[in-house]
Amino acid sequence: MFSIWVASSSTSQKRIYVPNISKLSSDDNVEQLECDYSAYVVYHKAETGFPCLSFDIVEDQFGSGEQRSQTFPMTAYLVAGTQADKDHHNRLLAMKFSNMNPVDDKKHNNDDDDDDDDEDEEEETLPDLSCASIPHSGCVNRIRCRRIGDKLIVANWSDHGAVHLWNMTDALNTCDEGDSQRIADFNKQNLHTKPIYSFNGHHSPGFGLDWSPVNDGVLATGDSQKHIFIWNVSDDGWKVDQLPLIGHESSVEDIQWSPNESTILSSCSVDRSIRIWDTRNRRHESAIIIADAHESDVNVLSWNRMEKAFILSGGDDGVIKVWDLRQVRRQTIKSSNGGSTSSSTSTSGGGCKPVATFKQHKGPITSVDWHRTDGTVFAASSDDHQITQWDLSVETDEQQDDDKETSASKRPKTDDSISDGGKQQRKEMEDDPIIGKLPPQLLFIHQGQKEVKEIHWHPQIPGLLISTAATGFDIFRTVSV
Repeated sequence: MFSIWVASSSTSQKRIYVPNISKLSSDDNVEQLECDYSAYVVYHKAETGFPCLSFDIVEDQFGSGEQRSQTFPMTAYLVAGTQADKDHHNRLLAMKFSNMNPVDDKKHNNDDDDDDDDEDEEEETLPDLSCASIPHSGCVNRIRCRRIGDKLIVANWSDHGAVHLWNMTDALNTCDEGDSQRIADFNKQNLHTKPIYSFNGHHSPGFGLDWSPVNDGVLATGDSQKHIFIWNVSDDGWKVDQLPLIGHESSVEDIQWSPNESTILSSCSVDRSIRIWDTRNRRHESAIIIADAHESDVNVLSWNRMEKAFILSGGDDGVIKVWDLRQVRRQTIKSSNGGSTSSSTSTSGGGCKPVATFKQHKGPITSVDWHRTDGTVFAASSDDHQITQWDLSVETDEQQDDDKETSASKRPKTDDSISDGGKQQRKEMEDDPIIGKLPPQLLFIHQGQKEVKEIHWHPQIPGLLISTAATGFDIFRTVSV
């Protein structure tokens, strides 16, 4: 969490600051926000020149699991696309974040200069960013990557209305080497690199984009004119089904494939609905419709990889909702020819209700993502410049009476964000009326960025969360997850 230092002539005090609830002093010279680094295990920042609306994490060969998350220094690979001031300044980026060490709380909180610091040792602990780039005409609305064979294939939406595929294997290998001269040579030699395939059949820009995690080379793309197209790779190259999935009444904002079923995908739209599709349906109509899922545009989706019946959604209304697809009521609807029947589901009116609803953010939700290995944990970002971490397994106050110790350990980790205070300080924080206003499922509020656009949990490093914003990238792991 962020805390406030209240400066005075002789002492300094701090109190917990909760966005949208706490109030700052009207005198800027009295109170200022300062990050409490003891709330983080890892926390690094990076800038790429121009900001990136979207990025994706590239899986590597260094293994996964808790052992990976506790091994330092950390390394992570990303692909991203820029939002530059001019079309021809935009780039696709392959990035390597390396030498990322844990937070040194004492170093961050020490206001006194230590003349005896070993500068050479400090330089060795600094994180490093290597970045190779390929020119891209226009802003990159969204980007997703997939390893297909020995190639890293990257798909991206351009704000010019086209979807491009790129082979960024060489770009990633170059930045992995970390040689600045090799990277400079690569960037110069690839000034005129073209995509391996481009699709202009959408006729409008879009944001919906996702690779199937089950079938290599299967991609779904959705545009602002409500169309969703399915892509496939074959021996003859890339092919796009010219008959789109039909059902949404307005712009498709996000797409998520099922984590375990090869023909099932979900989508959300400005029309306020969430739809589940089965690509085997020759009529290309959605099988499940959650109408009026939010009070306004449904911006983003995430499909739970552990508990596969659950989908997470975030809307322009600032609300985060959790949906259980098993609760959807199925109806059999007669087809238009009057002969056969087809099974489809509509939940307009009194249909499916979310199993959880959270209204913590004060701006539109820009990204949501389920934790990769914990089916009850997720993160969300918003236009209110905040990133929140949640745990659905945390019980409400009424339920906590049966298991106080367990619930206390899962309370929002503001308890640990001002550490070294002992039991008395922890009790004071638990009794803080501001903390009491927070939902018990809220674990953490991260700040420090402006206009957060997208977040992703690292698929191989449990708890490591990466975000992109107008002010750059944050790479962090909190004490909460």
